[in-house]
Amino acid sequence: MLSVKKKIQTLQLQIDEADERANDVQRELDSEKKEREKAEGDVASLNRRIQLVEEELDRAQERLATALQKLEEAEKAADEAKGDDR
Repeated sequence: MLSVKKKIQTLQLQIDEADERANDVQRELDSEKKEREKAEGDVASLNRRIQLVEEELDRAQERLATALQKLEEAEKAADEAKGDDR
């Protein structure tokens, strides 16, 4: 009878230890899940910022192309005006 009680106590101790390990692992899992969700949010935010910067770059390139075209036209007009002065 004594050995059965001892075995029950040993098993109960093992159950308690396993429960504690399971709780530790669950806490770690929850923590890592929160970190992953935050990282995913950060990535989404950064992707949006990249998209906005790319759109701004496209607009800047369009403005540059327009300005270069106007400059070329102005240079051509200036060259023609110089030619008329001669």
